[in-house]
Amino acid sequence: MQYFLYRSWDLNANIKVSMYCDKIEMISPGGLPYGEGKEDYLSGKVSVLRNPCPAYVVQRLDMIEISGTGITRIRNAYKPFSVKPAFDISDNFVTVTLPVTKPVYQPAPEENKI
Repeated sequence: MQYFLYRSWDLNANIKVSMYCDKIEMISPGGLPYGEGKEDYLSGKVSVLRNPCPAYVVQRLDMIEISGTGITRIRNAYKPFSVKPAFDISDNFVTVTLPVTKPVYQPAPEENKI
């Protein structure tokens, strides 16, 4: 939900969410908002709303807790695990990769026969 609040809407591109066996990858078109650097983004201490009006509406509808806490919450969620999320930031896109923390279920050979 929060992802669309931060994306650049003046680009003719869509947010891409790809699911793999070992990760989920989200690519948002456009770089960071003007005034927000990579360090600011990754620290989770500064959040520059690109689309403040929809963000306030979504927050008032209790669909998000508070804006600007996503990166910190993601990092905290991965603390107990050896795999960590990856954040790739460029002038043209922001990619967040969330690795799977549980093994993928592999059916036993007997189950495949069924």
